[in-house]
Amino acid sequence: MNSIIKKTLVAAGTGVGALATVAAMSSPASAATVDVYFEGNGIDFTAVQAGQTLSCPQFDLGGTYDDVTGSGVLDDLTASGCTNPIAGSTSVVPNGTWEFEGDSSGAATISEITATVTAAGCVFDVAGSVNGTFNEGSQTFEVGTSAVQISNTPSGFLCPILGVAQGQDIEIDGSWTNTGGTIILP
Repeated sequence: MNSIIKKTLVAAGTGVGALATVAAMSSPASAATVDVYFEGNGIDFTAVQAGQTLSCPQFDLGGTYDDVTGSGVLDDLTASGCTNPIAGSTSVVPNGTWEFEGDSSGAATISEITATVTAAGCVFDVAGSVNGTFNEGSQTFEVGTSAVQISNTPSGFLCPILGVAQGQDIEIDGSWTNTGGTIILP
């Protein structure tokens, strides 16, 4: 009987040792959540049908990213210095929480985009998403296609002069480079 117990304990000890060895040799788990900060580079918003473009030298997006799920929330949104050739200085106020999502192919999306634009007496909201690519090496999101529109009826005396109207497409050009924690696409 003692022999059976000894053999059982030796076998159990060997199994535990093997599991510990496998665990020690496994690669460490990646960090689940990192703080990210996307600095905008040449961000332009063009009301396609109106032919009006707003250029923003600063349009930054901060938040967190989960490299296990491949998604993140962008809730620290800053835009300044935006201008339009006709309206001059404009205000673009990003609203709410935007979302960032990407996969191992490099395909990425920024969604839940909402912002209020004020251009010399014309005020309107935009909403939608942009698709693009994310390069892990440079940590850059490059805008591809845009599915953003003017989401309400623009109000103000300059709106007819600018030619903006509800439902018009907004094309977003430029890129954002993450200078925060490293994003690893799943």
